[in-house]
Amino acid sequence: RKDRRANSRYAKEFNVALPVELSEDEQKELFTKYVQENFVDEGMVADVAIHRDHPDNPHAHVMLTNRPFNSDGTWGIKSKKQYILDDNGNKTYTGTSKYPKSRKILMVDWDKKEKITEWRHNWA
Repeated sequence: RKDRRANSRYAKEFNVALPVELSEDEQKELFTKYVQENFVDEGMVADVAIHRDHPDNPHAHVMLTNRPFNSDGTWGIKSKKQYILDDNGNKTYTGTSKYPKSRKILMVDWDKKEKITEWRHNWA
């Protein structure tokens, strides 16, 4: 209901290779701790599936929400609009446009390249 655009992205997904040197229980414990600390503790909902269909390729699929949750359990906002103001505090416009200039302010840093690099580093 929150994301009504036709091209809305509801979740992000990625795969993680699990260490073959560990037992199945150790893989699950390590991966569960990683997901909890890196995603759930940051406010995301994580849906995980561990696949062991080939003994040389244990891996997990992770799907994460893009929206944060509010303290009351409702969906939060992903971003907000900030208007670009002139020196007098008035909205600025480009040429003959009737829409004021603005910039998108992300409410969470989950899609920033630095965050993805951090998650990869933490898994390594």
